[in-house]
Amino acid sequence: MWTSNGSLYGGIGPWTDPAAAAQAPYMSAGAGEEHFAGATSAERELHALLGEVQGLLDALTDAESVWASQIGRVHDGHGGSAVNLAHYWAVRQYDLRDLQRRLAVFGLSSLGRSEPHVAASLDAILAAARALMPVAGQGPGDAPARAIDFAEGGRLLRRRTIELLGPEPKGRQTRIMVTLPPEAATDGGLVRALVANGMDVARINCAHDDEPAWRAMIDHVHQASAATGRPCRIAMDLAGPKLRTGPLVDGPRVVRLRPKRDAYGRVTAPAWAWLTPRENPHPPRRPELSPVTIPVPGSFLVGFRDRERIRLLDTREASRSLVVESVDAEGALVRTDRTTYLATGTQLRSPAGSAQVGELPAIPGFLNLHVGDTLVLTRGLLGSVRVRGRGHYPGTRRFGRTGHGSPAGGSTPDAVTRATLTAAGLRAPRTSGASPANSSAPASVRRSTASGSSSSAVRSPSVWRLAPAGSSFASAAAI
Repeated sequence: MWTSNGSLYGGIGPWTDPAAAAQAPYMSAGAGEEHFAGATSAERELHALLGEVQGLLDALTDAESVWASQIGRVHDGHGGSAVNLAHYWAVRQYDLRDLQRRLAVFGLSSLGRSEPHVAASLDAILAAARALMPVAGQGPGDAPARAIDFAEGGRLLRRRTIELLGPEPKGRQTRIMVTLPPEAATDGGLVRALVANGMDVARINCAHDDEPAWRAMIDHVHQASAATGRPCRIAMDLAGPKLRTGPLVDGPRVVRLRPKRDAYGRVTAPAWAWLTPRENPHPPRRPELSPVTIPVPGSFLVGFRDRERIRLLDTREASRSLVVESVDAEGALVRTDRTTYLATGTQLRSPAGSAQVGELPAIPGFLNLHVGDTLVLTRGLLGSVRVRGRGHYPGTRRFGRTGHGSPAGGSTPDAVTRATLTAAGLRAPRTSGASPANSSAPASVRRSTASGSSSSAVRSPSVWRLAPAGSSFASAAAI
């Protein structure tokens, strides 16, 4: 791409034109192609580096314009630092690894320590590269004055480090920052031990706990500093936005009738469905066949005969038929040897008349969890949380509600019992923490409470982890 001063900036930006970048060694503002007619490959490379470094300097100017309003609101004493921060942001928009490697070949700075004085570093690299150029008119020249030069950048960096992290500890240059655990709010002895053993900065993660806990942690740090005579600063790390999954959107109201087939695709058992009056539905007559329940108008079932065919176009516009196996006052058992998709409103036709399929249950939404993932169950949302594992991730199972009522014997939708987990293909650990006897289940969901004990009832909020069957699982406090 061409920069604002007319030089070609190729090879490091996200919008670089490869064709233009290939010509970079031959083009630059202030030097025509005739100067490079007999140039060596090293001279051409230097000329390309000049264009790229100049392009970065132009990007700094653009960044100052982008952030001008924010820079203008900074205190006068920190204006230069604000500009340097904008410069640092500008160069971080590019992948500089190739440029750094090529600069190092000529013994030039690789920009590795340019953070305190970005513009001054680029000026120095540009001057050094020009000094290596044998072309007339490409001397080093005078670098422009910068708000933060090398000396000022180093001085500011040292001063800001002390202001933020405290003075340099005796015997070492590194400050030790420790993220305080939740126990630091109730255990002053823990905090005192941390300070006594070298903690220079206590970090409080505000993404966890609450204001009373943070205040207690701060008080314990102050008390520990006074007791040990060691200063300890406090860093409050503010919480960022948290992405949460609420109630999952249900899928379409569709059912699939799928016959069983062998390895050659031949049908070994038909798919079964139970047509029952939608006004007064009844359970299927042959539950051992696992028929799919399909509500239809009661009048449509009148006059059905055994071996009669019910014809339809399924959701894919595929022509299908259902064969009546048996019929009584409560419904009709039908079968099919072909995969069939029926949706709410699908038109059914029999010799006696036609009707539409009544309202079918929606396909539930789900989340994908793999072994080692964490599932957080929150009161009020539990009935909507589901987990589905993919076939190529062994040890994962689907975990979902058993209906719109209470799950598997729980007194409320906020309770998850051991029976629910078992029905979902998962299992909860025994209260003692021992591995469940049923080791045949491929995966287990395990929950840890703040006390470290396991429980089959979920309280809000709770953390569950998916672990391989029979594996040991370290306890963790519930979030």
